[in-house]
Amino acid sequence: MFQVLVVSTYSLVVYLVSFLRKWIPLILEISRDMLELMALRAWVRHSCYAMSSQVDR
Repeated sequence: MFQVLVVSTYSLVVYLVSFLRKWIPLILEISRDMLELMALRAWVRHSCYAMSSQVDR
């Protein structure tokens, strides 16, 4: 009984490791894209704000 538990736990760990190894690069890529998008939006907002403040003067 104990051996079965150990084997199932080991196979679960191996499965999780392979799963994570497959998905971590994708997750990192997605988060990097999100960060780039946020930076781009902040830059656009800043540029629009700077333009509007120049127009106001």
